[in-house]
Amino acid sequence: MPLVKLLTHPGCPGGRRAKLYFQRHHIPFEEIHLSEVNADFQKKIRTDVIVSPMILVGNTVLRGFDPEPFQQVYNRWVRMDE
Repeated sequence: MPLVKLLTHPGCPGGRRAKLYFQRHHIPFEEIHLSEVNADFQKKIRTDVIVSPMILVGNTVLRGFDPEPFQQVYNRWVRMDE
């Protein structure tokens, strides 16, 4: 199961940027369309508000996509997983 989950919707520019970044950096991820997000999943990520994109790295939730903060969080989780 990928450490990174990308919650997005078709046409989301931030989601497209995140996907491209993950692919270029060989970061495995699971894409989840916002239409598939249910109340149980929202409870799991502890939010009532879903924005696009949202990126889950382990149990850390990032709203929007900015490569630098994402990479910092991702590197931390990868080190913990080793």
